[in-house]
Amino acid sequence: MHLKLSTRVLMPALVVSAGTWFVCCLPEARNPPIIQSHRLETQLEVPARVEATLTRSCKDCHSNETRWPWYSHIPLASDIIQEDVKRARTHLNFSDWSAKVSMGQEEERGALIGICEEMRSGDMPLPRYRRLHSEARMTEAEIENVCAWTGQTAAALSQPVVTPEQRPRPSR
Repeated sequence: MHLKLSTRVLMPALVVSAGTWFVCCLPEARNPPIIQSHRLETQLEVPARVEATLTRSCKDCHSNETRWPWYSHIPLASDIIQEDVKRARTHLNFSDWSAKVSMGQEEERGALIGICEEMRSGDMPLPRYRRLHSEARMTEAEIENVCAWTGQTAAALSQPVVTPEQRPRPSR
């Protein structure tokens, strides 16, 4: 009798305590602030259809505009997702394209060429991301549109002297 009573009291208390810890004590996934002048779309002329593809298929991980899904707040899943986004932003962050610009034209050209290569190879978006986010899948036409833009922009950047005034910028 004593064991039954303590189990009926302690078990719910344990569940509530664990639930409270999961809800209140997990590190919250947050997006760093966006500085408009640092964004890809501010630094380079990006056609609307290319921007739409990048937004839908890339920017959840490769920008400071991540949409954190409900399951990104569940223990273990939260750690994996936050680490994936952190790693992606370190490699390439569309919200901080000025970091690529500051590294020089070769770095910026390499990033542009790399975007196309990753898409064509099927390595990006990550297969596990595509399984959960079917909207991130790209058609061949979308990939070719992005690759045409990255190729043209990288070629423009490889001109012998590209001064800040000669950079392919948005015409806004």
